Amino acid sequence: MLVIGGLSLYFTVQAGALNVSLFADSQWAWHLVRGCGMIAYTLMAASTLWGVFLSSRLVKDWSPGPLSLLLHATTSWLAVLFAIAHAVLLLWDGYYHYEVSDLLVPFTGPYRPLPVGLGIISLWLTVAITLSFSVRKRIGQRLWQWLHYTSYAGFALISVHAFFSGTDAVQPGLRLVLIGFSVSVAVLFIVRVAQSLGRRTARA
Repeated sequence: MLVIGGLSLYFTVQAGALNVSLFADSQWAWHLVRGCGMIAYTLMAASTLWGVFLSSRLVKDWSPGPLSLLLHATTSWLAVLFAIAHAVLLLWDGYYHYEVSDLLVPFTGPYRPLPVGLGIISLWLTVAITLSFSVRKRIGQRLWQWLHYTSYAGFALISVHAFFSGTDAVQPGLRLVLIGFSVSVAVLFIVRVAQSLGRRTARA
């Protein structure tokens, strides 16, 4: 993640994307929308990757279980908060007119309704998964695990959302982040599935 982040920052600076002053630009809300969106995506990627590490037991020898789970939950909550900020700030955007209902109901907004709608669905999934940390004992371990499996679908949806609705998706730095995290999650997910199938085969 550090390598991806470092290279992304380098390409972003080279492209001049940071040469913007919020005080001198009337589109400050749009810049904040983009910034919160990227932070939310990075946090969601980190939470998803850490969840794979936990479920595949790759970190069991050097990270205590309660601390690992707390880190996972905290990262997920931060992703939700920045995603909500990313959406709410659209209400102050001067280019497109957004209503509150456009932020809550998928595929109803004025700007690229399909990819934006997928982002809204991903946000609802992430909120449900994040809330499940607090009710894990009430809903049971099995249901909690099945709910967490949807996080992979949520991350796939948010990646599509970023690729096709983000105005900065053409920038090399951002494209590196999107592709790097998407490939990382996909590879670790395949490893996780292979481990699970291997355990079932061994039991059989």
